[in-house]
Amino acid sequence: MRIYDEFKSSFISICFLAYIFFVSGLIINFLQLCSCIIWPFNKELYRKINCYLALGIWSQFTFLAQWWSKSDCVLYIDPADMERVRKEHAIVIMNHKYDIDWLAGWIICQRLGVMHGSKIVGKQSLRLVPIVGWCWIFTESIFLRRVWESDRETLVKDLRKVLANYPQNYFFNFLLFCEGTRFTEKKRLASMKIAQEKGLPELKHHILPRTKGFTLLLQGAENRITGIYDLNVGFKKSGAEPTFLSIIKGHACQAEIYVRRTPIADIPTDTEGCSDWVHKLYQEKDQIYDYFLRHDTFEGNGLVRVEIPRNYKDLLIELAWMVIIGIPSVIYLCKFLWTSTFLAQFIFVILVILATIGVRAMIAVTETERGSHYEINLWQASMRLDRSLLRTIQSLLPVQIFIGYVFVISGLIVNAAQLLSVIFIWPFSKQLYRRVNYYLGTLLWSQLTFLYSWWADSSVTFYVDPKDIKELPKEYAIILVNHRFEIDWLVGMVAAQKLGILGGLKIVGKRSLSLIPLLGWSWFFTESIFLRRVWETDKTVLENDIHQLLHGYPDNYYFSFLMACEGTRYTERKREESMKYAREKNLPELKYHILPRTRGFTMIMQGAKGKIPAVYDFMLAFSKDSALPTFRTLLKGESCKAQLYIKRYPIAGIPYEDESKCSDWLHRLFQEKDRVYEHFVQYDNFVGLGVPQIPVVGNYSDLLIQLFWLLIIGFPSLIWFFQFIFHSTLLAKIIFSIIILLAYVTLQLMINMSVIKSDTKTSKTK
Repeated sequence: MRIYDEFKSSFISICFLAYIFFVSGLIINFLQLCSCIIWPFNKELYRKINCYLALGIWSQFTFLAQWWSKSDCVLYIDPADMERVRKEHAIVIMNHKYDIDWLAGWIICQRLGVMHGSKIVGKQSLRLVPIVGWCWIFTESIFLRRVWESDRETLVKDLRKVLANYPQNYFFNFLLFCEGTRFTEKKRLASMKIAQEKGLPELKHHILPRTKGFTLLLQGAENRITGIYDLNVGFKKSGAEPTFLSIIKGHACQAEIYVRRTPIADIPTDTEGCSDWVHKLYQEKDQIYDYFLRHDTFEGNGLVRVEIPRNYKDLLIELAWMVIIGIPSVIYLCKFLWTSTFLAQFIFVILVILATIGVRAMIAVTETERGSHYEINLWQASMRLDRSLLRTIQSLLPVQIFIGYVFVISGLIVNAAQLLSVIFIWPFSKQLYRRVNYYLGTLLWSQLTFLYSWWADSSVTFYVDPKDIKELPKEYAIILVNHRFEIDWLVGMVAAQKLGILGGLKIVGKRSLSLIPLLGWSWFFTESIFLRRVWETDKTVLENDIHQLLHGYPDNYYFSFLMACEGTRYTERKREESMKYAREKNLPELKYHILPRTRGFTMIMQGAKGKIPAVYDFMLAFSKDSALPTFRTLLKGESCKAQLYIKRYPIAGIPYEDESKCSDWLHRLFQEKDRVYEHFVQYDNFVGLGVPQIPVVGNYSDLLIQLFWLLIIGFPSLIWFFQFIFHSTLLAKIIFSIIILLAYVTLQLMINMSVIKSDTKTSKTK
């Protein structure tokens, strides 16, 4: 299933769907243009034709939402109002807080069978959007210039034109965002200043509505529009982030819509009375949305929950386009790649990449965080777009394969050098062997810290006593980390890299980790400790390995053991199981950690015999505004925001010689870790816990190492690759492509091994 999810979010799948949409959209637009011949003779027939032509485009959006991403939308509505939806012309007023609130509305329209009558009242620039905007023109949406003198005539004139000669038993709904722009907190604050000046009601979750346009719509309705539908859209926390990019990548969003109908006869038609009615409506919308935020649902807020099952119309339309456009195009593409020259193939690839970047840039414009272009300066806009385009390039499959290829080849070179050092240096000088492997390990691990710090532009904020942070690079240490995230070990490496101790970093882990190609082998050669989780054997391994490390370690070189005492990565189910054991053994219960395993820690401390001067507690968490802390997130260039709380415990304060007392000390430490993490859950930071936030100046070593590998391996390989493509036979190209595909699938399976198999959906910080 995970491979299927990766397939949906892959570059090839997205390109294929986008291609079908563009070609089918242009076909529909052309047919709509041709239908204009009918307009002078039979407006009703023209409108019937364009209702169904528009479905050929709109249905592809609802297909993406309902079938591709498996998103869902639940309705809360009075059953009596439900019956009227299909039987009247209406104006729909919707809140505009999300990138895809309009798509949630379309899902419901599609399920109710009224999507063919969907129109918008929007800004003039929307009509210029290729395919979608052109389709709105042909289906008689109303576009405004936001110049009141001209708009007041346009609104009434266009609405009356639509109402004239509209086909019988065909109904339309005009979608209107009275706020006039998508919500951002900055816009809300600006509009609330106006509200205070004019004595208008203040809103927590909406921008002050613009009432003039709505008033004119009512005046132009001529009693033909009989209902006003107020829609309040909310997206549940359990779903994916409500963006169009999430939908395209196949991530399911969970929407709820709270619908109230007001008969148009109940709304004052005079300007002042209508304006007051709209402001009162938005006060109610604010309260309704506030209820949703507090309860994560509209359930219990006065309306009946209605689950309208999806139908197969949009799926069949998408399949029809795939048969008409998709499959023939794939056949043609295969013939083209078979018979064309290398130059033609190269130009084709460039065009596909440019088209993908263009699509991503168009999606970026819809993202809520960007706001409207007239409210941000050109520099900010260009910087955001640059970052967006960069992320698009980073998420391309060929780019990720290239980065993975450089890592694999360089890793094999490092592993080979480490193997040679075991054979030729270890028997004669263990100190020299350890010096050599200190730097060999750095050459490999720095590529991972590069991925976090430079590729994904992710950050680590340190909370630590400045004295403690100065001690760490100058002493042997044990670092105890919490083990809640897929990339907690990587953030530990990043912290070590920033502090200049990456080469001396070792792990205490299960034996199977030593079998992981490249990374596990490098840990093995740098003398990490691997346990079988059989105490009789592990006891001897720990004693021998610690003793061997401490005797003969080079002067002025120091190591740190990265250790997760919980023994396994956190899930809520594991925590509950460990708490049952804690209650049986009368041990302290924990809210955010699994019960620590104390024997291994005690044995390391006893084996060190006081030569490891300190234990460091690393508490890692990710801010609420961080991207999801997964390895895939980093590969796609999305930024994570880690916060790291560090506290040093001198060996003198740890009763390691007594196993029982050392066990008690570790349990108390985990109680303290639990308290610290709970503070983070409440405040989204570690401020106020007795240690300051300090700046840790990063260094460029991992960036320089990555550039070194690119020069040594990456660029020469690209040159060879192009020569191979140019001169090789088709069979050789096919074999090469299959090898690349198998390598990619293998890489994904390896990444899957690091994925937390959550039994419950939790937030980033819980």
